[in-house]
Amino acid sequence: MKFIKKYWLRLLLIILLAATLAFTVRYVSRLHVSNLIVLGNEIYTEEEIRDMIFETDKDTLYWRILTGRVAEKRAPLLERYELEALDFKTAQVTVYEKTIVGCFVYMDHYMYFDREGVIQESSSKHYTNVPVVYGLEFGHVAMMQPLPVEDPKVFTYLMNLMQLIEVNNIKVERTVYDSELNATLYLSDPDTVRVYMGAPEYMQDKVLLLSDILPKLKDLSGTLYLDDYNPNSYDPKYLFKKDGEAKGSGKKSEEEPETETPPATENNPEAGNEPAAENNPEAGNEPAAENVPVDENTPAE
Repeated sequence: MKFIKKYWLRLLLIILLAATLAFTVRYVSRLHVSNLIVLGNEIYTEEEIRDMIFETDKDTLYWRILTGRVAEKRAPLLERYELEALDFKTAQVTVYEKTIVGCFVYMDHYMYFDREGVIQESSSKHYTNVPVVYGLEFGHVAMMQPLPVEDPKVFTYLMNLMQLIEVNNIKVERTVYDSELNATLYLSDPDTVRVYMGAPEYMQDKVLLLSDILPKLKDLSGTLYLDDYNPNSYDPKYLFKKDGEAKGSGKKSEEEPETETPPATENNPEAGNEPAAENNPEAGNEPAAENVPVDENTPAE
């Protein structure tokens, strides 16, 4: 009799535990994430990351963790991600994006390239943290192939500048080249400042100098000129011309335009695609060094 009672008690206990476990699993599996913490994203927004991981409203946190499904097919610039449950309704996702240093407009699409100059994605959308390159001519474009630039020097100059911008964490909206490969950076932080870098020579030194000067430009609006950088100069000073300042005395007074060439957008990727012409430095707000009177403007030290 005692043996029979112990048997039924154990069986009842097992049934209760199984029912409790089944109820818990069923309850947990129906929970949806109401709070998603995203770490490591620079290209994709938090909303985009959530849409990539949880493809439908029926997807739940624990279904995603248990199945281990990934979103790389929907996100070409996402290498992988790690999903962790912090509680029943809160998750933390750490994303690892591909290192994209720039893009250019081709056939109404943005072509994104990495540090090696290899094209990684074609999209009608412009990711705000990726600078757009204007003013260079590209040949036939192919995915997962290097940038189609005929002159190897142009490829080297471009990749050198884009890598320096990325490594030094300088926020650039777009980079515009003229016909002589003089570069102008349109910053996104602060978005009221342009930097005329000039020729490719000493570009690493110029970018490092810009990184040091940036904190002094936060509340300014205008153009910083680093084209005359000289590594042998003692106690150098660099011209910063505020928007609206006259370019020089003895000449017809000219002012900087208050509005920029509009940056490319998802609906109009060609906007802002025209670099300044050599004889028209006002186009795209690209400065011309020969028209800059150094002694009549405010220098940025």
